[in-house]
Amino acid sequence: MVPQTDEARLTEAEVYAVVHAAVKDALLDALGTALLLGFSLAFLWVGTSALLTEPSTAQAGVGIATVALSVVLAAMALDYLPKIRG
Repeated sequence: MVPQTDEARLTEAEVYAVVHAAVKDALLDALGTALLLGFSLAFLWVGTSALLTEPSTAQAGVGIATVALSVVLAAMALDYLPKIRG
């Protein structure tokens, strides 16, 4: 193990800034995951209800599309697909 010199140590303010940024990022990630899963459940409910109530060709298409969208949203929330941001 390499002993730390005074130049390699972080000040208390620098440690606080790093920890604050990390916690903020983690909380926002958790909130974003929960929101994406919530939207996914809502789309799944809308899609299945569209498929089960008076099925017609157009309504079946809308139901299948919304169920597919809910699966994609859930996969993105759980990091099975890449996110749509740069």
